Amino acid sequence: MAKQIEDTRTLELIDSSKRRGRPRKESGALTGAQRAEAYRHRKAIAGVKSIEIDFTERALLKDLLATAIKTGKIPPPYLDTAGHLLDKLTNY
Repeated sequence: MAKQIEDTRTLELIDSSKRRGRPRKESGALTGAQRAEAYRHRKAIAGVKSIEIDFTERALLKDLLATAIKTGKIPPPYLDTAGHLLDKLTNY
């Protein structure tokens, strides 16, 4: 039932000023490409570098690192880091 214009005492049934849920962003939603570009930009500012290696390069790197660890070519302060990297390469 609708409220008459002259009626000043009856409250509104549905408060249209408040919306349920999380409020919308003022600037609007980003597309996937825009989010990826922003992520790459944040990484570049932070100085994070990444490279892509294929399967054969990864296998070669794993073998070289394992050989260097076994023969003692890795200085002791870096053994833990080298072992961790070798685990990551092996379990990938």
